[in-house]
Amino acid sequence: MASGLVLHTGLAVAGVSALLMTSTAQFWLYLVSGVFLVYLGARGLVGLSAELRRGASSTPAAGESDAASDRSAYQRGFLVNALNPKAPVLFLSIMPQFVPERGDNLMYTTLLGSIVVICALVWFPLVAITSHRLSRWLSRPSVSLMVNTVTAGVILTLGIRQLLELL
Repeated sequence: MASGLVLHTGLAVAGVSALLMTSTAQFWLYLVSGVFLVYLGARGLVGLSAELRRGASSTPAAGESDAASDRSAYQRGFLVNALNPKAPVLFLSIMPQFVPERGDNLMYTTLLGSIVVICALVWFPLVAITSHRLSRWLSRPSVSLMVNTVTAGVILTLGIRQLLELL
């Protein structure tokens, strides 16, 4: 997620975020990100369906991980944030308020973007640590099924809602 914010910071510093807010670019960004959210949500629901048919939880036990799944999680997190159409809006609508009129725009935009990235680098590990501490409870089949169902449903709903906003 923080890597996606680094991307958005770079785009803001380069002035590309302003281009992304043109109606055509914004349409395509919303379309691609909406399709990606629908894909993730549908994929999650299909995985749950397969899990229910097998009758076993496909959630790995706490501590089980491999490089391929770590890379896949990183890629999904990056894509979710990189394709988030609201990130350029944050960088264009909120950040300029904190850049002094006579200040160095490049320096202040980089500084503010770096602060956002640092906050993400603090926040997301806290979420991970909390999840790890709750892993025994979260890995119970009934809880895992509920969390995965709700998560997939919310992601799918957000994607569909975003696509419907384009109509």
